[in-house]
Amino acid sequence: MQYKSFLLSELFNISTTKSVDKNKIEFSTDGEYDFIGRTSTEYGIQGHLHKLSFPPNPAKSFSLVQVGETVALWREKEWYASQNIFLLRPKHFQIQNVFLFFQTVINKEMRIYGNQYNSYPTMQTLAASTIQLPITDIGEIDWAYMEQYISELEQQRIAELDQYLIVSGLNDC
Repeated sequence: MQYKSFLLSELFNISTTKSVDKNKIEFSTDGEYDFIGRTSTEYGIQGHLHKLSFPPNPAKSFSLVQVGETVALWREKEWYASQNIFLLRPKHFQIQNVFLFFQTVINKEMRIYGNQYNSYPTMQTLAASTIQLPITDIGEIDWAYMEQYISELEQQRIAELDQYLIVSGLNDC
């Protein structure tokens, strides 16, 4: 398999999110929007909100923490954010089918920043960041390979879970 470097700015529209101070909002147990903070714990979700006075960030996008634990996480539904979080909106619809692959390669690149508050990406450095993606023989992004790879990993994990359930006697059969 051949790989090629791609700029994040080639693959995503990168912007900052309109932020909300966590201490100035009220979470709701039945809120329809996730509130994303600067952490990977609980997939970055620090609570749930009802619609605020401004539109939420779009679904099918990545949140990327700028300051603190620099981590990119896929957002399946619309969401709100705390301070210092980037929004990465895919330029290719196929990314949503292989978001786990992209989440992994983006986070691999973001390790250069660590989890400190004194080293973090900026709009410029993020746009210039590169990730490695598999390519076809003609140099195009190999979407089919990524889909197959993710599918195989999922099948392996399901098989491992099934074996565990059988061995532990927790299966329903």
